[in-house]
Amino acid sequence: KKLGLASGWDGLWLSYKSHFIHVLKTYLPENTYLTAAALFLGERKGLDYEFRQALAQTGTLHLFAISGLHVGIVAGFVLWLMRCLGFKRMWAHTFTGLFVLHYALLSGASSSSMRAAIMTCAILWAMSIRRRPAALNALGVAGIGLLCFNPSEIHNPGFTLSFVATMGLIAIVPLFYSVDDIRNL
Repeated sequence: KKLGLASGWDGLWLSYKSHFIHVLKTYLPENTYLTAAALFLGERKGLDYEFRQALAQTGTLHLFAISGLHVGIVAGFVLWLMRCLGFKRMWAHTFTGLFVLHYALLSGASSSSMRAAIMTCAILWAMSIRRRPAALNALGVAGIGLLCFNPSEIHNPGFTLSFVATMGLIAIVPLFYSVDDIRNL
């Protein structure tokens, strides 16, 4: 389920998304542009049935749902690019945060992509003021922000699953670090 954007904004984002899809169509072969539109923008309508079935059978269809993975890859690339171009930390973090929010909206503003974008912004903000980012705090900021924007999201299973899965990852990942530390002794 998508976050409820005002109808005027919906038209603006859809036309902007259509423009990006048109650019992909102009410069890429047909099958490639359809796959790129699905992978980068979550626009899966153009994928043929057989291809979607093959993705479902191999368990890779979820890669075409814009989520935290996509937002993280985009954020990492944009931040790396900004730092390579010589931008100072504050400007690189600010631009990356705005770009990630833009990307999440452009790709359809799903609960998971907006959660990831807001978490990314919170973490970048902490880093830009030289504070150690806290993932649970960023998750809390994302939850409060999304619920302030649209309180009915609390009833959306995608919203709940996104937050529970992320909280689980935040809790479990440190355990793997301690196992690796023991192995390295």
